[in-house]
Parts: sequence; structure tokens; C-alpha cells
Amino acid sequence: MNAISYKPGDLVHLTRDFANQPRLGPFEILRVMPHADNSQRQYRVRGSDGRERVIGDDEIVTGRQINPNL
Repeated sequence: MNAISYKPGDLVHLTRDFANQPRLGPFEILRVMPHADNSQRQYRVRGSDGRERVIGDDEIVTGRQINPNL
């Protein structure tokens, strides 16, 4: 589980989708949702395409994962 807690207004990048395609971001955190059944924190986000979705902590890519040279 990701140790970082995000808040509304934060911008994040997401892991690749189920077809291993990159998800174009950044995504804006809109709302912190209740924990999932697996105790994972969830967030409501909006992508650059204007669509909203719910994501889990495990889908958020941290800075070093975006650019390993950091």
C-alpha cells in the first residue's frame, strides 16, 4: 500500500491500464473515498480528457516511477 496520502487538488500519474497502455495524465484528485474492502485508500480523479474515475493507491505512480532519474 502507498504510504503517501493525497488530497483534493493534487495531481498524480497512474500506472498503465489493463492493456498495458499508458493512461494520459496528470489526473487531479477530486475527493478521498472510503477505503475499499482490501483496506486500500481510494480516490475520485479527473483525467485530462475530463472523465472521472475511482482509483486505488496501487494505481498511483510516484515521482521516481515516472522519471527514474530523479
